[in-house]
Amino acid sequence: MYSVVRVYKMKSAGDIDKVVDATRAGFLPIVTKAPGFIAYTMAAAPDGALVTIGMFADRAGAEESTRLAADWVRDNVAWSVEGPPKIAEGEVRIQERRAEDATYGTMRRVNLQPGKLNEALEMMRTKMVPLLASLPGFSRVAVFETGPDALLSLAAWRDRASAEEATRRAMAFIQENGSDIVAGPPEMIDAEIKLREVNESALAPN
Repeated sequence: MYSVVRVYKMKSAGDIDKVVDATRAGFLPIVTKAPGFIAYTMAAAPDGALVTIGMFADRAGAEESTRLAADWVRDNVAWSVEGPPKIAEGEVRIQERRAEDATYGTMRRVNLQPGKLNEALEMMRTKMVPLLASLPGFSRVAVFETGPDALLSLAAWRDRASAEEATRRAMAFIQENGSDIVAGPPEMIDAEIKLREVNESALAPN
């Protein structure tokens, strides 16, 4: 599975709902037909940024979605955004899914000490993700590799309070267990989920 995250800087936070409605009516029918489509999420951050997350069976589908998004934004909502989005993409290495009732999401991008990727993934797989999944309000989490020394985690929660408690617990865990693995504090975005579409058949076990 491959994921792509695009973060758009909005000219006005007041236009977010208009863009969400336009995306639901116009872009969603397009991206869901992209090869290997699994899921698409759009979320609004308190600072006015708009975050989109695409999950696809492989890299080709994710890259096609980026091309489709660029064309659609240019033709339909370019008036609302400042410049091109920041894009992060990579192979999903860890995922856990319990429910689809989430209303709030968290994105954490962590730079690692050189050569610590496998150690970081093992820590995430055996300790961090089980910790998150045990917390009230947990919905889902995916961790993907964005570079040789970088990981990005995407988690979804039933509500904002659950997300904030998870962040507190996760940061305490990293301070206690990951000081020799991570290189500095993570880049963090918290956002209210505005739009979610899932291809359930692509997630069903074979």
